[in-house]
Amino acid sequence: MRQLVWKEYREKRWWFVLLAVYPLACVLTNRSYGFLGLKSPAMLHEVLVSGLIALLMGLAAYAPELGGGTTDFLYAKPAGWKRVLGAKLGIALAFFALSAILAAVAFRLVCPEPYLRFAGFTPLARGAGFATVVMLGGYLLGLCCSVALPGMLGSVLTLGSAFAVLTAAVVIIQAFVGPVASIAVALMIGSAVAVLAAGLTVTRFGLTLSLGARVRRYALVFLAVLPLGALAALACGPLLFRPQVQKSTAFWSFSPSGRYALKLTAEQPYLSRIYRLSDGANARLPWKGLQPWSVGWTPSDKLFALYRRDELKPNPVVVRLVWLDRDARRRVQEMNCGSALHSSSYLSPSGSKALVVLYTPPPGPPDPKKRLAVRYRVVDLVSFRVLPVAFPSEANVSWVSDSRIAVRTSSGAKPVCVRVGP
Repeated sequence: MRQLVWKEYREKRWWFVLLAVYPLACVLTNRSYGFLGLKSPAMLHEVLVSGLIALLMGLAAYAPELGGGTTDFLYAKPAGWKRVLGAKLGIALAFFALSAILAAVAFRLVCPEPYLRFAGFTPLARGAGFATVVMLGGYLLGLCCSVALPGMLGSVLTLGSAFAVLTAAVVIIQAFVGPVASIAVALMIGSAVAVLAAGLTVTRFGLTLSLGARVRRYALVFLAVLPLGALAALACGPLLFRPQVQKSTAFWSFSPSGRYALKLTAEQPYLSRIYRLSDGANARLPWKGLQPWSVGWTPSDKLFALYRRDELKPNPVVVRLVWLDRDARRRVQEMNCGSALHSSSYLSPSGSKALVVLYTPPPGPPDPKKRLAVRYRVVDLVSFRVLPVAFPSEANVSWVSDSRIAVRTSSGAKPVCVRVGP
């Protein structure tokens, strides 16, 4: 066993140099490599590069034996296939763990002062463990692709063939079923399992066979296990493909009299509901196109809401009043304020009027350099009608009282109060 370990070390020692130098360079230049949080895309990409290096190392795992013709000699010795495979995996795992530990130690030494409290043993060990697992996974994939064809080029060809079969399976199935993400993920899992099964099978029962027999055995096992692995992944769908529930923050708003309340979920407006606190009656808001930041209460306990379809083109902007009647049925009163690409609204101090701002593209062909044209609508929420107003397009407007709006046409100009309504 010592001779096998020494042999693997001599053949793979330059891979260890590459595995150790790359993360050390990342730590010394970027001070990252995933040890302060794996949610950062940059840190995750750096660890994946180490996984790619480990994949290349795995592709060269059995290249010396198959390319040099020493397989028969090696397996003729008392050392069986388990010891040969164990030596390769042991040296690889030691290389991966040492490179990650060196990077963690280097990170601790050069860690900026504000982050020292986060660079303790637990986060560094978690980061080093994650990097080791990624590298080990890449190495196993490469190792199982290195047992069919001789040489590094043969290993790359085997990996490319497996990827081509996976791509063809995804394209053919989605052509009949449609673009279903769970099927694609299941096929990816099945192909990874098939590569591992084929590689281990040939390692145990085929390394001493001729080239043609070895390739046939590898392909047969791969094609047999691929659908089984994909079906097993689909069968475990509730565990593998659990939908991520988006955590949303609910905001509560109460009407002026305190008799009604609005539960508004900004990330998921379709979950927003209006409640009557006296008896708990509630109803869901008409949610399609709701702009969660443009809601408020009128003096009569009716809920004001601004709606516009969320599309990248001009759409009608609708003002709605929503309330509950005595039978807890939802009542809706709406008004079309015109078409706009973007919109916003501002309620008067008492909530009896709403200033709706409409942003429309200028006439002519689309030009991102041109400013959007601005139009204003003032809606009386008591009588539910549009009040006549005329503001310059470049004006900054804000409510002063329920009947006056301050208008400023430029940054240095003095605001002018414009009377709105009777």
